[in-house]
Amino acid sequence: SAVNRLVRLIQDLLDIAKIEAGKMELQKQKIDMKNLVQEVLDSFHTPEENKKVEFQKKILCEDTMVEADHDRIFQVLTNLLGNALKFTEAGHITVLISRKANELECCVEDTGAGIAADKLGKVFGKFEQFSDDYDQKQKGTGLGLSITKAIVELLGGRVWVESELGKGSRFFFTLPL
Repeated sequence: SAVNRLVRLIQDLLDIAKIEAGKMELQKQKIDMKNLVQEVLDSFHTPEENKKVEFQKKILCEDTMVEADHDRIFQVLTNLLGNALKFTEAGHITVLISRKANELECCVEDTGAGIAADKLGKVFGKFEQFSDDYDQKQKGTGLGLSITKAIVELLGGRVWVESELGKGSRFFFTLPL
């Protein structure tokens, strides 16, 4: 609804303001990423009416405990899954968790539209939108990925994307163990 969109816009703008002022507070605690991913997936149980999208979870390691901010990582995953759903008409969206050296790696992979090579470098910029070919109702604030990057970096992690036009996208983030 329009009200929900407005609330999201205001929350995003407040988050960006906090990040830029260096005032985003993080409540670090031990969290089990396996459970957190399930929590986020449960909140996405109904894709839009005409979409044939299946959500999947693949846990590729035993220990999925990290020290992070539960609500902020919930927000990060919600942003990444929301984006994936926006650009995926059919197929699947998979969240993969694995361990790499001294960090936990999380990947949100989709079978969607993908991102053109010349736009990949701008994906995490503020107010960037990649919905040229999508109708207006798909437009977000253009702040979600910028906020996602800031949260992950504040938690000591990294964020990056791999994508090919027409072949889907894979958004990665890591959290130190």
